Amino acid sequence: MPVNGQFKTFERLIYSMLLWPLIRGNIRFLPIVRVPSQENCMFFISRIQILVLLFFVCSFANAATLKDVDDARSLTDRVMAKVGEGDIESGIRMTKQFLIIPAAEFDVMLDQLKMQQPAMAQRFGKSIGYEFIREDKVGANLLRIIYVHRFEKHLMRWSFYFYRGKDGWVLNTFKTDDDIRQLFPQ
Repeated sequence: MPVNGQFKTFERLIYSMLLWPLIRGNIRFLPIVRVPSQENCMFFISRIQILVLLFFVCSFANAATLKDVDDARSLTDRVMAKVGEGDIESGIRMTKQFLIIPAAEFDVMLDQLKMQQPAMAQRFGKSIGYEFIREDKVGANLLRIIYVHRFEKHLMRWSFYFYRGKDGWVLNTFKTDDDIRQLFPQ
């Protein structure tokens, strides 16, 4: 039985093996494991792979929704409060149920942010809070909320992108970078 970290790595490997052929649009190249004693093994394993793939797809297709723009702003305020305290992991975990990405992709993204934290601390200094910058709406169904994560020597821009679907607002994606020039109107 693999330990927790090994299971996550295994889960990501399985996810990438199953999803990549679908992204390429070529399902027939799914990896097949052959068992010599069974003639129909290829067909059987292909069916299992497709069922597992459908499970992964369905697991992220049902993201929780927020009822309005105020709820989206409240969520991002709570996230940035944690981030401003220097607890990026807890802040990002608050977004998980509202994101439309699969759990394996979320875990990879979180791991990348955690790996960058020591470099940010060394380069920018200690976290000293956050500041709301603006909220932009495009049409009736797209929303972007921008914050800055303040450090002693620099800042990071955080952009959260929401989409209003049939059942409410979901967090489509978010990104963070240190390109402060993008904070100014073009």
